[in-house]
Amino acid sequence: MKRNIVIILSAVLVIAGIVFTLRYLTQGQSDPQLSVLTLNEINNTESFLWTDEKVGETVFYLSGIQMEPIPSNPNPYFELRFNVKDMENNSLNTQSDGFTFSANKGNFTHNKLKVFYDELNGNNEIEVRLQVNPKVVNEGNYRIGVDLMSGEFDFSEVNNDIPLDLILPINSSLPTLAKVLYVFLVGLLLMLIVWFLLLKKQFFPSFSLGGSLEIGEETIHLKKEARKFIFGNKIKEEENWFSKVFYGPIQRVYPESEHSFLITPRENPLNKQLKYYIRERDTTSISSRSLESFMCNDVEYKVITGNEELVINYLNLKHEHYET
Repeated sequence: MKRNIVIILSAVLVIAGIVFTLRYLTQGQSDPQLSVLTLNEINNTESFLWTDEKVGETVFYLSGIQMEPIPSNPNPYFELRFNVKDMENNSLNTQSDGFTFSANKGNFTHNKLKVFYDELNGNNEIEVRLQVNPKVVNEGNYRIGVDLMSGEFDFSEVNNDIPLDLILPINSSLPTLAKVLYVFLVGLLLMLIVWFLLLKKQFFPSFSLGGSLEIGEETIHLKKEARKFIFGNKIKEEENWFSKVFYGPIQRVYPESEHSFLITPRENPLNKQLKYYIRERDTTSISSRSLESFMCNDVEYKVITGNEELVINYLNLKHEHYET
């Protein structure tokens, strides 16, 4: 049951991390909560590997234009100025600060639009396009004020007779390829973290409780990072760098010995405690005065192979006899 909980928790952590990364990479500008007209946001995409930089734009319309020719001036004009400010109300120079305006009627000079009556050709609406240079303009929210410098122009259909003030959100995002790569790397990193911190010890427990084997006058300490203890030369098990890192190393001793036995750590299903289990291999047999299936502290194990006998005493205060 404990293993299932750890697996579920690990999956939740990985999925939550990927979702958070996706939201972070795709989030736009927050709503400034102002009672003004908000333009469609400009989305610029950065260059990445073989994908080119993409510069987005926003389009808005100035409608309700009222202009009539008079005998003294059959082709009157009006002129508008677009004042760009940041959210702290600091004015920006549109020429040097990367804002580029264009319109389907009239002519723009930097941030000033001049339109003659003949250019309107009977229309009362002008389409204005705006691009920003992503190398100059930082992402964020900006204000665009529209002021009438000369001529007659009625904003009533746009903003209820209130001086026109626009909010422009600008986003600078990574291309899809970069997002996919970053999400993959974050997901891989999270999987590695949960594997080494949570899952590895569930599937491949190690001798984390220590312990030692007394063989005659020699004491062999069980390595805490090892997942198996192999004695002798009869047990063949392949080991490479991947298994050492992701599963845990194997501790091998006495490779020249004819005796052959294996000690592995695993969870006791009765009390969920980590125990060490000893098993003979090949022609080797093991007997002890302990009736437990797992190794107990200060218990002698007789390892017999043919006519040869080896006495091993296991020492580990964390594995007393009364433990079940």
